[in-house]
Amino acid sequence: MNVTALLDVAIGLTLLYLGAALFVTVANESIAGIFNTRGKMLRKNLATLLDQSGLDRLVMTNSALRPLVDATSKIRSYVDPHVLAQVVIGCCLSPDGPAAGAPPAPAVGSPPADPKLALVAAIQNNVGTSSLKSVLWTLAQSADGSIHKLTKELATWLDRSLTVLGDSYKKWLQFMSFMLGLAMAVGFNVDTIGVAQRLYADKEVREAVATAAVQFTDKTSRETFEHCQQLDADARKNDAACAPIRGLVDAFAKREDTFGKLPIGWGVPSPASPKGWLFRIVGWLLTALAVSIGAPFWFDLLNRFVNVRSGIRRPAAQSEPAA
Repeated sequence: MNVTALLDVAIGLTLLYLGAALFVTVANESIAGIFNTRGKMLRKNLATLLDQSGLDRLVMTNSALRPLVDATSKIRSYVDPHVLAQVVIGCCLSPDGPAAGAPPAPAVGSPPADPKLALVAAIQNNVGTSSLKSVLWTLAQSADGSIHKLTKELATWLDRSLTVLGDSYKKWLQFMSFMLGLAMAVGFNVDTIGVAQRLYADKEVREAVATAAVQFTDKTSRETFEHCQQLDADARKNDAACAPIRGLVDAFAKREDTFGKLPIGWGVPSPASPKGWLFRIVGWLLTALAVSIGAPFWFDLLNRFVNVRSGIRRPAAQSEPAA
């Protein structure tokens, strides 16, 4: 088999993985929306950073943050770190002393004249014993008494801390992608080994899948793909630019168009021996592992393969007229 044929097999598998990964992404989004896992994770992370008592106090003094902890409604899945920092500072401190709703400062004599000392004293008097107090005290050392600077540095700290804590959600999401990918691989009988064997043996199917991959990459740029990935299900459905992506997901789910030529689905004959079943189970696991990597990876790889294929075929196409 020549290099182009091997490349077409790789393109066919990559297109299959991309369609499967996009399908699993949609399923993951639906499950996350039903159970509001992102919002619950954000609430947990904020409680870790601010302490549960501190978070409850913020919600009591600012109704805009109530969706973060209100179990009777859908929990918000995103909060602007700059807005949150302003609420924290407004709840605990103000340039003139304690903010409304904050406990009164004990009588410790005249307030310090130095703005930096005044800010540190306000933190010491108005913020309860918590991890937030130590963070504010540390940040105040470099704020030079400026509430604006303290707010900016607190927003940076919140953004960085939430990003680090958000890694646990990403790991959970990847695990869910693997489990959903495995369920999809078994349910749709998407066997990587079986598909690879069919692509290797059938030139017509191999070229059809490669052609479909070229058409998909021609219609979908990297910017469009990223844009569509960031949209929710409803917005993606109504965005005309996302039509090729929706078409790929539908074709995979319904096994239409080019996917209908691949040996996926339970219409494919079952293995006749235990060894055959072993290969099929391994094929399912390979599919699930590939899907868990994520659609962006397979989209980028598909574009690279298609570009290489075009570079290989172009000289041959140009030499035909001369012959």
